[in-house]
Amino acid sequence: DDVEPNKVVDFEAALLSYMNSSHADLVARVNEEADWNDEIEAAFHEALKDFKANSTW
Repeated sequence: DDVEPNKVVDFEAALLSYMNSSHADLVARVNEEADWNDEIEAAFHEALKDFKANSTW
């Protein structure tokens, strides 16, 4: 909700790059297990919070 509509595409690209480089293990786990649970959700929320606090897009 806090990403301006005209920046959504840039935000998405930057987030995907960040997740693949900084949280590759988490991305791989979701892709391999295809299981979304509370632990994975919490890890993604934490990664997103860190990304938004430390990145520009």
